[in-house]
Amino acid sequence: MWKRGLFTLLLMSIGLGGPLEAEDQPLEAIRREVDEPHHLPAEKPRKPKREKHPCRPRNEITFSWSRSPGEDATADDSDADSFAGWVVLGGLTAPWWGPHVLLEDEDAGAAQFPVAPYADGADGYLRFDDETADAKAWGGRFSVDAASDFDGITTMAGRLRLDSVFRLGIDTEWAHLQARPGADSLTAGDFNLVVRFAQSPRVQFHSGLGLNWLGDRGSSDFGWNFTYGVDLFPVEPVVVSTTIDLGKVGDASLIHLRSTLGVMITPRVHLYSGYDLRDYEGTTVHSLLTGMEIWF
Repeated sequence: MWKRGLFTLLLMSIGLGGPLEAEDQPLEAIRREVDEPHHLPAEKPRKPKREKHPCRPRNEITFSWSRSPGEDATADDSDADSFAGWVVLGGLTAPWWGPHVLLEDEDAGAAQFPVAPYADGADGYLRFDDETADAKAWGGRFSVDAASDFDGITTMAGRLRLDSVFRLGIDTEWAHLQARPGADSLTAGDFNLVVRFAQSPRVQFHSGLGLNWLGDRGSSDFGWNFTYGVDLFPVEPVVVSTTIDLGKVGDASLIHLRSTLGVMITPRVHLYSGYDLRDYEGTTVHSLLTGMEIWF
């Protein structure tokens, strides 16, 4: 009996026997977080308040803030609260108005789209008041990539992005997470309407709202999504992109961070590698990715 147990333990240690559920733990945890409601902890019972005696005890010591005669305490407090409110509001909205102030040039004119970044010697991607024949009123790109967390989970993903001279566009993604061939798997994706709120030939910021979903065994869970990203074209042929998604799918919070660095190997083809993070209510998959993007 002990020999059989020792043999089984040896097989499990080298991955040839024993339960296989451990490999599927991350995807099973994601499934559990999305499907199960997360209730807030029950509030602690409050102690009943003691009734105050209408008369103040003689031995009670009180302190008060004294102001000079004629000083308006209400006005000062109101001004301080108003200033603090504007400071907080400015800090929260800085990711939008900051890039706009730094990048926007009122005399630049309307933006147009070349066939791809650095096409025909362009500085970056967008062009302004360009009369060349290849400049368009819209631009797009489609990418496919493969990622691995080097712990048994691989991800195949595709992404489509469209943009226009009206600064409106779409950003949608589909991903398939696989524990190993023939084992547990999930599909995830999102669809967002985005606005290009800050732009220059070498830097463009976009942000928007949409929905995300998680597909599992013939059923799907949905939720809302917020996206924020930036594309950099610092020097030919380099392209840098970073996007963060925050939202909810089913009963789980969602954080998706994606950052890539690549080069244009032809006028329309972009090869890249980077980092991808998916977090569902604390269950996280970290992956390194590589892929190809076609601009059109």
